[in-house]
Amino acid sequence: MSDAGLSVLPKQLEPVNVYHIEAKLLDQRLYAISRELRDARDHWEMKSDRCEAAVSQARAYLEECASEYRCLLDTAGQLATRSEIAKAVALLCAVFPSADRTDLSGFARIACEDVGQMRPSRYALHTALKELRRSSKWLPAISEILPELRKHEDRLAGRRNAFTSLPKLIEQVEARRDEIIRKRKAHALRSAPLPKNDTPA
Repeated sequence: MSDAGLSVLPKQLEPVNVYHIEAKLLDQRLYAISRELRDARDHWEMKSDRCEAAVSQARAYLEECASEYRCLLDTAGQLATRSEIAKAVALLCAVFPSADRTDLSGFARIACEDVGQMRPSRYALHTALKELRRSSKWLPAISEILPELRKHEDRLAGRRNAFTSLPKLIEQVEARRDEIIRKRKAHALRSAPLPKNDTPA
């Protein structure tokens, strides 16, 4: 990759705007709802009203966002192309003017090869390198780039797991509720006074 190539920066990450996806996936409601459901499953006896609200909130969230969120996850998880990797590495190199320009082409080529071997998702590629651009004072070494990519892949996997686990969590909460209701009814029957026998002796 030549210095001339480094000057051609991507105006837009085609064909998907990963920054829009990032903002959507960072919506904190997902984790908040997931936490509420887990708490409801484990503490229904003490917080029944709150637990019912958690289930209702989760169902409303899925009805409102499930289709869009699933689409976002699928798009974010697509493998980055060689062109996207090259553009992302070029952008990373370009924002560090103090980098040694004589060795930059070799660094960029090797970085593209090593990043490509990781088969990163589009989301992880662009969010990881964006974070490095904003947080690093010097051009990051490849040994810094690869762990950052793994961190962002793990974040995406965490989002996917939190989303796909919601229906199962709802089932677990409702099963726990039904179990407690059955136990309370059984206890009430056992505790009820025996009917008096009014038949004369």
